[in-house]
Amino acid sequence: MARSQAKAAYFLERTLLRYRSKGSLVTCAAQEIAICSSAVASYLEEMFAILRKIVRSGDTSESDTIVLTEEMIMNRPVGTVKGVVAAILVFAFACVFFIWLIQDMGADILHVANKGVDSGTCGNRDNPCRSLSQAITNANAGDTIEVGPGRYGDLNRNGTFGEPGEELAQGYGMINVDKPVTLISSDGPLMTVLDADDASLSVVYIKANGVVFGQPKHGFLIIGAKANGLSTAAISNITVAGNTALANGQGGLVVNGSANLLRDNFASGNLAAGIAVFGSGNEVRNNVASSNGSQGFVIVGTRHMIQDNVASNNVTGFGIQGTDIRLLRNAALGNKFFGISVETLGASATISKNNIYGNNSVSFNGLTNCGIQNMSGNAIFATGNFWGMPSGPGPDPADNAGSGSGCDVAASKTIIIPFAREWHSISSNP
Repeated sequence: MARSQAKAAYFLERTLLRYRSKGSLVTCAAQEIAICSSAVASYLEEMFAILRKIVRSGDTSESDTIVLTEEMIMNRPVGTVKGVVAAILVFAFACVFFIWLIQDMGADILHVANKGVDSGTCGNRDNPCRSLSQAITNANAGDTIEVGPGRYGDLNRNGTFGEPGEELAQGYGMINVDKPVTLISSDGPLMTVLDADDASLSVVYIKANGVVFGQPKHGFLIIGAKANGLSTAAISNITVAGNTALANGQGGLVVNGSANLLRDNFASGNLAAGIAVFGSGNEVRNNVASSNGSQGFVIVGTRHMIQDNVASNNVTGFGIQGTDIRLLRNAALGNKFFGISVETLGASATISKNNIYGNNSVSFNGLTNCGIQNMSGNAIFATGNFWGMPSGPGPDPADNAGSGSGCDVAASKTIIIPFAREWHSISSNP
């Protein structure tokens, strides 16, 4: 094995020199990140291939006349696999750090504040913009926009947007996010108000992939739209986090597309659903929807994960209108009609480890006390849920579901056994 290990060290040094000679590891400018990343990936692939060859076979098929010094890579002994591995790891970490540094150098932080003045050059800490719209215009892809405390929108409430310091209100939203930027508040949603002042549009409309809108404790209060509070085009890989959507004329937070994340938001008093997702493969977790005019959460599309959310005092807690939906460890509590309603024919879901009780106090089509209503025509597995009593689904104070409850419509069937005998811990904390 010693000769094989020495030979591996030779191959490592030779490969390193080859990539160095190409210059792509040491002369990456900001616009050449992709080239650098490709070189690093190729280099590491060769390194690990060599290691596998050493460990598996001790191959010595190359020329036995290779002569190596004791220190060929980073002044480390290469007589053992450990030395080779150390060289690879140090070099890999150095490359990753180098790429991160170049990427970070290209990203800026722009500032928005009540004392700011909009211009084509505003955005630094000493010269903040007044509106989010102007900061977005000035930003480059990948930039962060930090918004200070205050009210943003139609500042003089005269019904006309776009006056000095005001949001532009172009297209579908008062604030249109059309590039992949991160928008956060410095002081959280209670101090940072995005107010559409009863205008017939969304407060925020996102139409670019890769946007981050808010972070836990650094989101926005989204209020006063006749349309949705926040809505999107069919986009992907966005995050909507830490926001409060309050008293909007349609939904609170409405996201369409794929691979999007909604987390740590609060939606209340919206005329339609508090939070709605459309598309495929989205994740909704750690949100609270309370006292909204229809569903707390409405789920349309396919393969969504709905986890660790709370729906309380809505018309219905969770409305499922899609396929292959998973509801895990949520709480549906005290909603007027149903805790969970599988609302459309052909819908499918797995509903497990949720807390479902105190729902359907108001009769709906003659039904009362239904924790889950199933109208899908399918078998829905709803096992491991807590129904308000250790004895499982049944009469009040428990919620009911499944066979004999009247909560399954037509050919629908809800499987409820086994059930949980105690409350599941929910981590929702927006």
